[in-house]
Amino acid sequence: GRSARQARRRSGALMAAGSRRIAALAVLERLRRHEMESEARELALLRGEVARIEAQRTETLDDMNRNAHVTMIEAAPYLGDYIRAVRAEVAGLDERLGELDEKCATLEDEVRERYRSMRTVGTLLQTQRAKALADRQKAEAARLDEQAIGRWRRRRA
Repeated sequence: GRSARQARRRSGALMAAGSRRIAALAVLERLRRHEMESEARELALLRGEVARIEAQRTETLDDMNRNAHVTMIEAAPYLGDYIRAVRAEVAGLDERLGELDEKCATLEDEVRERYRSMRTVGTLLQTQRAKALADRQKAEAARLDEQAIGRWRRRRA
């Protein structure tokens, strides 16, 4: 009767609120995933830059080791300047590598945090979906019970 209709109306309102909650959590999960993937791409670019600078550093040092000896007496006065210039270039590359390493560490932390946040939202989303399914099943069972009681009452009358 009337209480069954009221219960159905209440359960319908609760299901609608649950559906909105699920939709909001799904959007939030996608947003967190997008943010994480964006930061991961940025991190990959930084790591590529680090690899490029490390290769340049290695090549510069190898070049110095190959060329840092005097083959002609006329070149002797310039050898010290050459070595100092190479060391200054390597020091600049090392400084840049230090800066990039800090940025990489910061981005790694951000990616990890975004992943944690995304997983938390995903877990909440799964919980809400499971609750919504249980609520729908419960409402369906109540509806079937109500129908069975109605049929039983009609037969008795």
